[in-house]
Amino acid sequence: MPLQILPSRGADMYREAVVERAAYAPAPFNAILMPEGQAPPNILDVRAEGLRHELNQPGVVSYKLIDTDIEGDESEQAIAFAMWVVYDQDHPYVPRPGPELPSGANKEAFALLCVGIAEMKEKCMGDKPHIFLRSLRTDPQHQGRGAGKMLVKKCIEESERRNLPIYLDSSMPGHKLYLKQGFRDVGECLTDFSKWGMTEKHWNWAMIRDP
Repeated sequence: MPLQILPSRGADMYREAVVERAAYAPAPFNAILMPEGQAPPNILDVRAEGLRHELNQPGVVSYKLIDTDIEGDESEQAIAFAMWVVYDQDHPYVPRPGPELPSGANKEAFALLCVGIAEMKEKCMGDKPHIFLRSLRTDPQHQGRGAGKMLVKKCIEESERRNLPIYLDSSMPGHKLYLKQGFRDVGECLTDFSKWGMTEKHWNWAMIRDP
């Protein structure tokens, strides 16, 4: 089944929202961030609109990986997505507000997670020029086919072309993938969700790959 990387478009963002939701569904903290039964019926539409807004921001680069053997258009063929932000002389780093949360979301838990991750990034990178690999998502039905690795390599190509380091924050599922692609740990953040009954520790690692 041939896989192909193409730039993402606004029309792809609903499919990306679907992939994102499926990718995060097994995570233990998912039910804390969005309690069962609290998600609005149009949550995918709301998320897709948020992704379209992100796509149009300065310095944002987004790619999709499609399987051309899947019937349908490019959006329907998409099995993975990556989005990163280039912070350089043309687009210097400016702190951005977090995403607008849908109704029903646990705002306290979201804040706990996002603040810790944001502080970790600020400590590691500050306003230095870099590429921020903001997201990497693969449809769970297509995991194990190298989709994530292909998209990470696409980001690495841009890093080397621009001579900029890549920064990302990784949770446990993606940590080994990034290590294999030459990233190194430069910080870590533990989010305590025990208030909501979660006993498993949730770690995020700050990671950097130099060009």
